[in-house]
Amino acid sequence: MKTKSKRSTTHYLLLLDRSGSMASCWQSTMESLEGQLTSIKKLAEEHPDLPIRVTVSFFNTELKSLINQAPAMELMPIPFDSIDPEGGTALLDALATSLNDINDLMEDNDDAVAVILTDVEENASRMYSYEYLGGLIKHLKSTERWKFKMLGADFDSFTSIGSKINL
Repeated sequence: MKTKSKRSTTHYLLLLDRSGSMASCWQSTMESLEGQLTSIKKLAEEHPDLPIRVTVSFFNTELKSLINQAPAMELMPIPFDSIDPEGGTALLDALATSLNDINDLMEDNDDAVAVILTDVEENASRMYSYEYLGGLIKHLKSTERWKFKMLGADFDSFTSIGSKINL
């Protein structure tokens, strides 16, 4: 059972597509991710009394967590040279799994920000559908505790997937 804590925690989910289709924009994607992490850490430094937890996960056909619920003040640079884009894109599975995991951790007064860095090339999901993910996002948005941001794809790609999942 979720309980109320004295201070609400903001949970940041940074979900990075590391599938093969990301190879052509990998450097700029890494720079965007670093920029997001820098901004989160700066926010934590400016407001040390506000608990901020950060999860950074990468996906292709598999989802892997690189940072799991780390305090924002403790964020360190990520060694991107050891992470290369490869494989298919299980965007629906990675996003639905990650959102459910963070939502399960949240207490009643927590909020969350999901930042998805992808080219939205879905071709490998096996567990979740567009309909499921769209319903999940619609539900999370309705709580007014979740915010979503997609980075890295062109406008037409966002429009296409956004119409399928209500993002």
